[in-house]
Amino acid sequence: MHKRKFFSLMGVLCAALVVCIPVFADTDEDRVLAEARERAARAQVEADQAEAEAEAAEAAAEALEEALEEEFGVSDAEEEASDDTSDLFLPIALSVLPGPPLPGLTVDAGIAVGVILSLVDDVYGAQLSSIGNVATGEMNGFQGAGIFNTTGSSLFGGQGAGIFNVTEKDVRGIQAAGIFNIAGRSLNGIQSAGIFNIAKNGGLAQVAGIFNISEGSFTGLQNAGIFNVAEDLNGVQNAGLFNIAQDVEGVQIAGIFNVARQINGLQIGLINVSDTMYGIPIGLINIVRNGIFDTGVWFEDSDWAYAFVQKGSTNFYTLMYAGAPTDAWFVSAETMSGGVGAGYRFGGYRGRAAAIDVDLSAKALIDINRVEELIMDSEEYIPEFFPSARVSIRVPLFLGLALHGGIVLDTDIETGPKVTEPFRSASPWSVSSFGFNLAFHPKYFIGISY
Repeated sequence: MHKRKFFSLMGVLCAALVVCIPVFADTDEDRVLAEARERAARAQVEADQAEAEAEAAEAAAEALEEALEEEFGVSDAEEEASDDTSDLFLPIALSVLPGPPLPGLTVDAGIAVGVILSLVDDVYGAQLSSIGNVATGEMNGFQGAGIFNTTGSSLFGGQGAGIFNVTEKDVRGIQAAGIFNIAGRSLNGIQSAGIFNIAKNGGLAQVAGIFNISEGSFTGLQNAGIFNVAEDLNGVQNAGLFNIAQDVEGVQIAGIFNVARQINGLQIGLINVSDTMYGIPIGLINIVRNGIFDTGVWFEDSDWAYAFVQKGSTNFYTLMYAGAPTDAWFVSAETMSGGVGAGYRFGGYRGRAAAIDVDLSAKALIDINRVEELIMDSEEYIPEFFPSARVSIRVPLFLGLALHGGIVLDTDIETGPKVTEPFRSASPWSVSSFGFNLAFHPKYFIGISY
């Protein structure tokens, strides 16, 4: 009986526990969740406060930076320099293995030597290795390596490598390499390479076996075995094949062709091309888009008529002409005349305004029979040339046509060439000057060109 009561009591207690434990469990879970939410809320508030403080600090730093720049001219470069004060400086930094001399530390060096590879920040003296040198900051001095040198900032000094040199910013000195040199920004010095040199802009000299490129303006000498390219050039481009530039103040010399938008100076090559030329193109083919190009005829009062070509720059031009007596045109003639020369045009902007042409040529009477003998039997024949000056006024008309008129002065020099018949006039003009006795044989002419 007592046992039955005991077990009944135990059953009631177990049932009570089964009912109460979930209630207590739910209460503990709610309490834990509530506490977690409170902590999350406090953490969010603290995070927001920290973010606000960070933004305020950043704004204060920017305001201070702007104030310093305005007051004292503090620049980013100076801030970078101030950061370098935390670098460890070693008078001699020796690297036995590739990498920095002291792992984990940024090192500046007076002299950096790498058995295989040297890696330091700034150098104030020299950096030498058998394979390559890496200066992540400035290089003040000389880098010498068997394969390559690189500088993360500017170079003030020299780089010498068997393969290549690269400077990310400015070069103030010399880059010499077996293959190529690159200056990431300006060059103020010399680049010499077996294959190519590249600089953003700069001056003094680029010398390469294949090509040189200046992405901006270049002042000085570009000399290459194949080609040179510059946006604007103040100096000389000399190449085995071709030169290309936008605006040129100086000289382009090439074995094949030169190309420029506008040039003040000379182009010397087999083919010279420009939009505007204020100078002289010297070549077999000269193309000046806005230059002189007149082809036409003129008729003299001596009853001779000539076909001519004037071609050149904005002002300078070459002149070629050939003529015969008017009654012999379009029929067989035993004699004719021809000449080549050069001249200068005053005015006449792009051929659209009146101009005055003054030129001097070497002129000769040519015996057609003697020329045939020269061709057929190789008989020696050299015509006798004499100087001929010409002054003409060019007046543009319409549709590209222009009217020419002026005077031709075939010239006798007492101690030199003589004007041949039939170009001698009955009443020459005699002039004595600087010990020379000259006789001009005048002919008036009028002509038209296209």
